[in-house]
Amino acid sequence: MKTSQLLLGVMAVAVLSVTSCKKDEENEDPIQDGVSLENKLVDAYVVNEGSFGSSNASITYFDASGNPQANYFNTVNNRELGDVAQSMTIANGNGYIVLNASGKVEVVDITNFESTATIEGLSYPRYAINVNNEKVLVSNGSGAGTVEVIDATTNQVTQSINVGDGPEMMYHYNNEVVVANSGGWGIDSTISVIDLTSMTVSTTVEVGKGPFDIERDVNGNYWVLCKGEKEYDSSWNLVGGVAPSLVQLDANFNVVKTISIGDYTTSVGSLEIDLAKSTLYYRSGDIYKIDIDATEAPTAAFIEGSFSGLVLDATDRIIGLKTPSYTENGTAQIFNSAGTLLGTYDVGIGPNGVVFRN
Repeated sequence: MKTSQLLLGVMAVAVLSVTSCKKDEENEDPIQDGVSLENKLVDAYVVNEGSFGSSNASITYFDASGNPQANYFNTVNNRELGDVAQSMTIANGNGYIVLNASGKVEVVDITNFESTATIEGLSYPRYAINVNNEKVLVSNGSGAGTVEVIDATTNQVTQSINVGDGPEMMYHYNNEVVVANSGGWGIDSTISVIDLTSMTVSTTVEVGKGPFDIERDVNGNYWVLCKGEKEYDSSWNLVGGVAPSLVQLDANFNVVKTISIGDYTTSVGSLEIDLAKSTLYYRSGDIYKIDIDATEAPTAAFIEGSFSGLVLDATDRIIGLKTPSYTENGTAQIFNSAGTLLGTYDVGIGPNGVVFRN
């Protein structure tokens, strides 16, 4: 999985010591506040966008006992995090929080969440990934896009790599990083493949309209979730477009198959894959699942609900994030792999992602 971005992390020695003590305590007492830890978020950071223009982005930290600490960055550092927290990753003992509307990356020591650096001057930063705990790559740009390379030791931007328009999610495998170029405020239909030795784009491939997220399956095939394209008239009425799609590519980035999702009115986001790397999950309001051998998109939702974020953790639990509005707090819902709800927890405004410390 991604950091999922989705879920990478390296802790300093001091953190390992504290964590091992807490794990001993958890083994002795797997219940906290009458709720099994299996039903909680533990050592997890929920990224909350906040309301655009209000500089009220936040991080909700769930500690080793599953206790939430709201506005974690603000509380520790006695200042606001910034405007629109888009994503977060962990590398070399630091957390990197991407603030889209603020055009910056806040760097924190993951042991205590104290600020260690602020990387400013980015035009439209979106998502960050950890590359071997040596570099952090940040997709950037609402039009002509770049991938900004941050040295994870000095926290300085060392290079800017030109990619397609509006780059979004990225996927790191071996010596390559695959970048989904969605188009930003326009439309793009490509992925860019960055060679990490030369730090240049080695391949550009046409996929579907508005590529947004990427996963890799058990057979070494890549999957790209494409948002499609919506066409509006002069009064901003939706009048046509191209349906979202899932595009499968082989290890050499040749398109194998394309699976249409709904029609041009359908919206999608957040692509995840299970531990066996044989089942994909994506978000289209509800949460859907699809086998990698499928040739058609599912017609029925796996988990119903209006979700603003989707993450799978290291045990295949499904975390669905909900945003009732951008003026009130959202929730994180935890489901097991069968889709059974395990717990619901309050988080900040506009939750869109979860990063696990371990």
